[in-house]
Amino acid sequence: MATKARRCERCGKRLRSLAAAEGWNVRAEGGYPVGLICPGCQSPAENAEAIIHEATLDYGLDEFGRMVARVKGGL
Repeated sequence: MATKARRCERCGKRLRSLAAAEGWNVRAEGGYPVGLICPGCQSPAENAEAIIHEATLDYGLDEFGRMVARVKGGL
């Protein structure tokens, strides 16, 4: 079974592969990824927030499959 194409929720641009995901932002609600935003659709504030998060947070999944973020170098 083929996986669903990943697309920007604002413009519909297709994310061809995870290797090409540089600059794309994941929008999460309640710890679950619910959408993607391509670099061209991000506001400057969204882009800055993503850069700060990437520099300061490590992302992973908890035992329920939800996305969680932990401070890099933290406990």
